[in-house]
Order: sequence, then structure tokens, then C-alpha cells
Amino acid sequence: SYGTSWYVEALVVGGSTYPVTPGAAVEVKPGATARVVATVGGGIAPGSTVILVLVDRWGSRVEYVFAAT
Repeated sequence: SYGTSWYVEALVVGGSTYPVTPGAAVEVKPGATARVVATVGGGIAPGSTVILVLVDRWGSRVEYVFAAT
């Protein structure tokens, strides 16, 4: 649940970082990067594959795959 188990901590545009209030509505435009903080139940072993899937209320979906550190 956005704002509870995960939130956007900051937006990075070019060389500038803009902090975001946890739970605030955020639009990530092309060229921007969102820094996300998520609470994960249980431990994730370093090197494990993590898949983050975000879907908005209109069904648009984006998927990120990365290794836990």
C-alpha cells in the first residue's frame, strides 16, 4: 500500500534531488528517477533477485528487476 509499506523518498532530475513527503502523490516524468523506500517482510538474502512492479489506477504497469544488496 503506497504511503504505508512503500513510498517515494525523492525525485532526481538531472543533477538535482528533490525530497518527497512520504505518501505524497508523485508524478515521475521522463528523464526523472524516483528513489523508493520499501518495507519488506522477512529478510532478503544479498544477491537475491527482487522484482518491483508498480501499477497505477488506470492499469499502466512498469516492472523493475534488480539484485538485493
